[in-house]
Amino acid sequence: MLLVAAFVCLWLLSTSTQAGIRACKQADGSVVFQDSACEIIKKAQTNTKTQEASIPFGIEKSWFDKPPVVPDRAICTISGCHCGMFSRKFKHGLPLAIADSLYLDGSWHRLESTLQQLELSTNSSIELADLRRERDEAACNILMSQRTLRLYGADVMKSLNTKKRYAEDRGLDDPADCEAGDMVVCEHTDSITLFERMKSDIRSLTLSPRVGAAQQDTLANSAND
Repeated sequence: MLLVAAFVCLWLLSTSTQAGIRACKQADGSVVFQDSACEIIKKAQTNTKTQEASIPFGIEKSWFDKPPVVPDRAICTISGCHCGMFSRKFKHGLPLAIADSLYLDGSWHRLESTLQQLELSTNSSIELADLRRERDEAACNILMSQRTLRLYGADVMKSLNTKKRYAEDRGLDDPADCEAGDMVVCEHTDSITLFERMKSDIRSLTLSPRVGAAQQDTLANSAND
């Protein structure tokens, strides 16, 4: 009987091979044996538009233009950023880092002012080197701010908004209580103040394009001289 069973198994295997039995993997990971060609499983398309690639908060896109001088690529984590020889540490947490990064108008003004000084400068080589270093630092500050906002801006604002609602629902948002010495209320009112300031800065960057954006090519040419 054992010999007969073994013979039958060998015969079935031989028949299956000759008939072209295929092991076809299904979408759920299981395997089905069939004598026809396996169906091609289409892979789910991934969304290539990542949070990093988008401009947060609907900010006017000119604020996220690439500076005419790019000393290096800005690399950021939740603890800080670096760009070339320049760095920025988030010693006081991401909310304050986002608030500082929203000061894009000041960063752009500093870069454009330095580029103009370089274009018109008749200073010594040492003074010119200092100006170029200031130019590179200003450009890196823009790049680090842009990347910080792209990576962490939306999550930070969502978190601050949640904290604001929590404080309001529980009566922890009265500045008078903070002045009376309630440190829990002080923590919440400070968070709310920061949140409102950041919303105001976002609104300004959303409504107004960057002044001087159209002159960027001219500044870039002068920076490369």
